[in-house]
Amino acid sequence: MISQLISSFNSGEWSPYLEARTNLEKYRNSCKVLENMVITPYGPANRRAGTEYLGAAKLSGTRSRLIGLDISDTNHIVMELGVGYIRFWKNGAPITSSGTPVEATQVNYLNAATGATPVHPYQEADLRSVQVCQINNLIYLTHPSHPPQRLSRLSDTNWTIGEVPFGDPSIPNNWAPMLDQNVKDITINPSSSSIFGTLLGVTFTYSSTTVTATKAGHNLTEGQGITVDGASVSAYNGTWVVDEVVSTSQFRFIVTTAPTANSSGTVFFEIAAQVGETITLAASSNIFQAGHVGSYWELAHPNSTTFLSQNINANATSSTIKILGKWSLQTFGTWKAQVDLQSSTDNGTTWQTARTYKSNGDFNTTSSGEEQVETLFRIRVRGYSAAASSTTPRIMLSPLDPTLRGLVRITGYTNPTQVEARVLKSLGGTGVTSQWREGAFSAVQGYPAALALHDSRIIFAGTSSNPSSLWGSYSNDFQNFKQGAYDADSWFFTLASTTGGQIQWLLSKSALLIGTTLDEWTMSSSDQTRPITPTNVNVRQQSHYGSSSVGAQIVNDTILYVQRMNRKIREMDYTFSSENWVSNDITALAEHTTRTGIVETSYQRVPDAILWFVRGDGQLVSMTYEREQQVVGFARHITDGVVESVATLNGTNAEDEVWLLVRRTIGGATVRYVERLKLGMRDALDTADKSNWWYVDSGVLRTFGSPTSTITGLSHLEGKAVSVWADNAVGSLIVSQPTVVGGQITLQIPASRVLVGLPFTSTLVPQRVDTNLQDGTSQGRRMRIPKMNIKVYQSTGGELSTDGVKWFPLVSRTLTDVMDSSPPVLNGYERAYASSNWADGVDLYVRQTQPVPFTVAALVVNFEVSEATQN
Repeated sequence: MISQLISSFNSGEWSPYLEARTNLEKYRNSCKVLENMVITPYGPANRRAGTEYLGAAKLSGTRSRLIGLDISDTNHIVMELGVGYIRFWKNGAPITSSGTPVEATQVNYLNAATGATPVHPYQEADLRSVQVCQINNLIYLTHPSHPPQRLSRLSDTNWTIGEVPFGDPSIPNNWAPMLDQNVKDITINPSSSSIFGTLLGVTFTYSSTTVTATKAGHNLTEGQGITVDGASVSAYNGTWVVDEVVSTSQFRFIVTTAPTANSSGTVFFEIAAQVGETITLAASSNIFQAGHVGSYWELAHPNSTTFLSQNINANATSSTIKILGKWSLQTFGTWKAQVDLQSSTDNGTTWQTARTYKSNGDFNTTSSGEEQVETLFRIRVRGYSAAASSTTPRIMLSPLDPTLRGLVRITGYTNPTQVEARVLKSLGGTGVTSQWREGAFSAVQGYPAALALHDSRIIFAGTSSNPSSLWGSYSNDFQNFKQGAYDADSWFFTLASTTGGQIQWLLSKSALLIGTTLDEWTMSSSDQTRPITPTNVNVRQQSHYGSSSVGAQIVNDTILYVQRMNRKIREMDYTFSSENWVSNDITALAEHTTRTGIVETSYQRVPDAILWFVRGDGQLVSMTYEREQQVVGFARHITDGVVESVATLNGTNAEDEVWLLVRRTIGGATVRYVERLKLGMRDALDTADKSNWWYVDSGVLRTFGSPTSTITGLSHLEGKAVSVWADNAVGSLIVSQPTVVGGQITLQIPASRVLVGLPFTSTLVPQRVDTNLQDGTSQGRRMRIPKMNIKVYQSTGGELSTDGVKWFPLVSRTLTDVMDSSPPVLNGYERAYASSNWADGVDLYVRQTQPVPFTVAALVVNFEVSEATQN
């Protein structure tokens, strides 16, 4: 007789293709079947915890999705993302306000409309492709068919959602992601429906062809176009350009014919379209489509104010000039005053003094500066006393890039050359321009499929028109995508790929890791200790496997992603030997566990690292992953229903939370329940705390002041045969499976604490025993198992079989035990009176069907091998 020890099961369930691969290193630690058992890194396999019923999803007829949100170390929330709604769960219950479940409300940030339904655009088929990036209390969501959304947590009971407000007029430097600037001979004319300012009663005096116009508070700027009308001397009438702003009450312009007398009249001046106005965009070619409605466009014009000049001959405040980028400042003449250069980043609402210059007739300066955001400047002269020079002293501020950029959002489509638009950022001019950019996201260009937070930027990537492109926000300004050359500016890059794969996921490590449908990439600066900038980026292709849109995960310190076709999980890690990121297939030994495809994943960190994933057929699979211990093992989890979604939360105690959305059939109807793997089962197992055991699915706990026979409140299990774990006068007992009728069951023995739920079976089938004989292997020979021992830990019940048909219970009671007392907890080796006849190979089956714990630590199989081979 041969005695063989199986001391570990932490290689998990292996593919049927490997049943004869006894030469593989982990063969002895693997199983043919591992259902409803969780692998531990230490070797034993535990019966998984049951699930607790938390409540029904809002809609029973359509699938929703659960997403975990860790708001803080102590605040953990599950988001129920359903068709047309979002609800929230916390501490095992829906978050409510005045007894009603809290839902997110829709907010249109750009026109202040609220309360619309549905609150988001996602349909049932979209939900699993929605990607999420949480930045504190802001949650950004992307899907390739819909505009990016922003969910805002104002409090646990107050949530709003709407399109990401790119270009929000209330935020000075908010800007939308853009494509490259137009390089074709196509212009856009932003007509403002004849928006003109009017100055009445302007008086004109002349010196040759130079006209001085006097009008208090005129607010014109140098270089601005004007039209004079109604002057009695016709030489003043016409369209001119402001040549000089003398003061806030005087300006000068040059006419073509010298007037013969002074006069007065009306001055009209065209105003560039301002925030909030609706304008018409007229293009010189067919560039607009109906799908452009809702898209952002950037229009650039030469700054009508090419410089700002202020005389230093009285206390005064100049007009204003917008500057983005570098500027220079000079003073001229001899002057006695304090001159303040003031700036504003909120369009003139508040002002700060940026520079101060003082002279007592003995100072002039040439200064320079640089603005990384669009800034409004003005000059103030204070403390003036008479100048000592014959020429008027002055100060002049000049932008080195005399271009102003405005932002509009298309609100209506007329034809391929004309659309209506709302101004979000004031335009820099009124004429036609060839300097324009189309917004990156629209129904025409597509929407980003992926997003991530990296280097203090939010990054969107992968639209249908630009599948290999990425847009990074301004540093620490997550809705500002205004591009530039400064390190903090937003950037737009496209992978230089020969394959053109669609970007599917992004993850932040020392580099930005990128998965496309055809290959995997890294993006970093040339020095990985520094962030990516518009002028410092290094992109490298790493592998050519291709990725699924199912979210990649950082598990421990490694990237795990799902390969395209949703069948393989690859482990992406940096290797110093190759100086490359290598992606190994970690499902190779358990390829059958993903046979119907992986549709969702979520990662549990403690007590053990487990990647949970949902299959296309509704089975839940766990992958215990402790790479430093060389542990990668799969187990399948089956319940009376279909698992449709999984989410995890950081736990506040000794374990993370695993939440499930389960579709069940109750009373002949389809229902969808939000459930959670029961917390505290590791502690309850280790301490043999029977009162806290929970090994039923969709379970509820009912407690009573005195023993009760009728257990109510079970309508969510109507018509089901349930498993019951009850506490009565003699301890915790297993009750034979009653059926729920009318939302209740009746116990033969009254109990004061009753756990009721759906039964599930945990099964472990190790690989067949094998040994080397003097004349070769035992494989292919007839065998029999006359006896076996099983080592269990803190377990009750359990059965063994050699054929999966006839089962033998473990001997768990002694002759001195009271038969109706609570079953004992077993530790150590237990004899199982299971044996087999001679057969062509013998399997060993272990199972637990009762609502109690069961941990298999080891098996000792005694077997005999016939000299005869199989016929």
